[in-house]
Amino acid sequence: MVNEYDVKLIVMLCNTEESGRIKCHEYWPNKESSSFDNITITILKEEKLSNNIIRRSFELKVKDVKKIINQIHYIGWPDHGVPEIDKCYEDFLILIKETSLEMGNNSILVHCSAGIGRTGTFISLLNMFHLFKKKSFNFNVFDTVRRIKECRCYSVENINQYAFIYGIMSKYFKSLLK
Repeated sequence: MVNEYDVKLIVMLCNTEESGRIKCHEYWPNKESSSFDNITITILKEEKLSNNIIRRSFELKVKDVKKIINQIHYIGWPDHGVPEIDKCYEDFLILIKETSLEMGNNSILVHCSAGIGRTGTFISLLNMFHLFKKKSFNFNVFDTVRRIKECRCYSVENINQYAFIYGIMSKYFKSLLK
């Protein structure tokens, strides 16, 4: 899928294991590289951007074609829940900024374990920050979440995730007034 849709950035919002259960298989090599069929994945770099964010770079080689893929891994978001806004606000701004910088016209792959709660919440936030950056102030949380849910049922799966979106946006707008 990464190769087929020319994905340049993967945003991972879960850990491989949470509460003793496997939530996501580690799809990057735990050593320098791994190969299967005509595909080779080589890890180029891994860096910690904050307490909750790890950035990895991979080289994906399919047959003789090489591509660089970046992954931003947010490790501080509990399954079915939300991080504390005050503790993660700066991390989220870093995450949004890093994601937006990589965006361009390329596809972004965003995932968590089930692909609905954390993923839908993040995509809603990313969508609103993107609209705000374009100076399109004609948006609101309810409409944004409704549009996301029309595309993927159960996105933003609970009231805490919905409130988290409001909290992050509120804190962001208040920071602009300072």
